[in-house]
Amino acid sequence: MIQLILLGFLALIVLYSLRGLWKGSSAEIQAKLRKPLLWLGLLALAVLASRLGWIVPLLGALTAAAIRYAPVLAALLPLLKRVRRADAGGGPGEAPRPPPNAGRMSRQEAYEILGLAPGASREDIISAHRRLMQKMHPDRGGSDYLAGKINQARETLLAR
Repeated sequence: MIQLILLGFLALIVLYSLRGLWKGSSAEIQAKLRKPLLWLGLLALAVLASRLGWIVPLLGALTAAAIRYAPVLAALLPLLKRVRRADAGGGPGEAPRPPPNAGRMSRQEAYEILGLAPGASREDIISAHRRLMQKMHPDRGGSDYLAGKINQARETLLAR
């Protein structure tokens, strides 16, 4: 019974998607297809979950990992936004533009990277640096760029 309901829902999504395809340019068509295809993928995942018992534990493990690492990602969000803005400047085949003030880091930026309030003590700076490096070190799946920025933030704040 549930498979019939899911099949009907899938048919409605396909009909809704095809209704708007007959008008517009290819960019508009891509924009129109993005959301229905996402729902179609989620529906396919739901159908597979009923057939394959391993999908539900996998989704649970991914959810648990996302919840566990959410505070670290939230602390690095300002840095990741700056990286994305810097990468967005170049097109395919172009060298990425260097970020403004490349090589220098302001104290405010260093506090943001380490997730500290301005005026934090030396011990707080060292503790925040150690905590972030344990999670973002390249040997533990982090990137060289993020580890370098974390180190640079510590050096900026400790070099009073």
